[in-house]
Amino acid sequence: MSGIAGVLTVDGSEPPEDLLHALSAMLLVRGRDDQGITIQNGLGLVHRRLSLAPLDAGHQPLCNESKLTLVTDCRLLNTQAIRERFAASYRFSTTLESETIFPLYEKYGAEFTHHLLGMYAIALYDGHADELILTRDPTGIKPLYYFSDDTYFIFASEIKVLLNLERIRPDIDRQARKESLQYGTAVGEKTIIHGIKTILPGQTLIIQRGKILKTFQDRPFDNLRPNKLSLKNAFEEIPAALCEALAELDEPKQKTACSLERPGDYLLADTLDKCYGKRTHCFSLLLDGESEDGEHRFKTESLREIAFNEHDFWRTLPFVAATLDSPCNIPEHALTYFLAKQLKTDYTLLFSALGTKVLNADIPFFKKAKQFKLLGGRALPRRGIFQHIRDSPLFLNDWNADINKALLDLEKHTEFSRLQKSQVLEYENRFVTQNLAGFERVTTCHGLEARFPFLDPKVRYALMGLSDSLKIHHGQTGFAFYELLRHKFPTLNLSGLCHFKRAKLNQWLRNKASRLSALVAHQEEIEAIFSRDFVRDAFSCKDHNYTQAAWTLLMYALWHQAHIKNIKPIPDTLSFLSAKN
Repeated sequence: MSGIAGVLTVDGSEPPEDLLHALSAMLLVRGRDDQGITIQNGLGLVHRRLSLAPLDAGHQPLCNESKLTLVTDCRLLNTQAIRERFAASYRFSTTLESETIFPLYEKYGAEFTHHLLGMYAIALYDGHADELILTRDPTGIKPLYYFSDDTYFIFASEIKVLLNLERIRPDIDRQARKESLQYGTAVGEKTIIHGIKTILPGQTLIIQRGKILKTFQDRPFDNLRPNKLSLKNAFEEIPAALCEALAELDEPKQKTACSLERPGDYLLADTLDKCYGKRTHCFSLLLDGESEDGEHRFKTESLREIAFNEHDFWRTLPFVAATLDSPCNIPEHALTYFLAKQLKTDYTLLFSALGTKVLNADIPFFKKAKQFKLLGGRALPRRGIFQHIRDSPLFLNDWNADINKALLDLEKHTEFSRLQKSQVLEYENRFVTQNLAGFERVTTCHGLEARFPFLDPKVRYALMGLSDSLKIHHGQTGFAFYELLRHKFPTLNLSGLCHFKRAKLNQWLRNKASRLSALVAHQEEIEAIFSRDFVRDAFSCKDHNYTQAAWTLLMYALWHQAHIKNIKPIPDTLSFLSAKN
């Protein structure tokens, strides 16, 4: 696990060393074991590293004789194959997996990314061409953001690293705010902060003197093709693909943990046990009112259960908001944050089945996507989160122009079904920025690196390629995957696992609804958009749409306190909301 950053000057002058050291200091959470800074030709590169391998083999920035320099945050799965392929033509000087990027770049140029397998964020400087190349893995696991003005082009692994720089003002992008409130996330390259952009999953930028010369993108489902698996064959192919993915991810020297917080985690834990044996321990949070012998408790010798109550939740939430790059209405991230905090002393890797809900079409909205248009079928929600609420501000309704453009772009993929187009849209937007980025942040801040085997190309194609009728059957979303889980674990009721946890969190929200709504309504950023009566109604009503709106308001207010007002988080949500600069 690493953090990377860099400063490229527009006029070619040397970037200030104090700026580079400031970037390095702010990346400390992503790597405490090693740091490196290099300056050349108007470019400064910064690297921070958490040691998951011997330090003497992993120092960056890394240079070679062809005037190539790079910093990476990566876990590449095909390094051995690349080394064998270029053994006769390239002289490797380290055992670092990142070095395999050099011969690929020398042969293919910026399109070297087509030949990488794994998760990565890469900054590579070509001294001969005087070009900086920034790229992210198509799956979207490793993050990368950038900002540019007339003087500098600055990039970093986290938004808050850029926000802490004096030259970047923490101004809210109004269109991104509309999208975040109504859809759950900003769409496309823009972020909630005006002027800061994200490099999209699979996107590559070629930059010279602060100007972007060219971009191209390898999208996560470009090679998706429908398959004709029967349910019985799916029972065999999906676990086999997962086992193969875990074999490639094998971390023989790492003590690994697996989070049992979602249904797919149970299949993952079972497969990990077969692949890795006793090296992997399973952990589950036991929420108030949840029995240790409940209907979805997984019995295994490696299982450790950790108590988590309402008090823990409200103590944790401000730190979650301060950790996230953007407002996120997924309170379950607090559970992952708490679990990672308990594991940080003894573990370095945390495995999760994150992604299975979108890949298996296990989201209620997908039922609409499967229907014919004449019967009301649609690939996108017709209304945003707050459009379901009475007296919602009308100006927020103009939120969906960019997501509609993204849908139109998908229409060229005639090989995709209507359901698959909706799944791809959900994955590339809300899932990557809300679920995936959130999970990555709340584990990274505790020194753990997350692993997502279900996002491996083999597994995600096996799941996404299933026929629509196997994904959604007689109104049941995620049908084939739940049938697989019932086949593997006949005594467990895993379909109710996520519903139980969200119901418990909703109950905790209602327990503090009166005090929370008053504090949230008094936040300047909230007060400028919503009336106090509107906020009060959102928190007090038990209807699903109102509860979702309440979570959105609360998480936005907490994020705004931490990132825009720059208030240091404290272990008390109510006190944090009322804190002043």
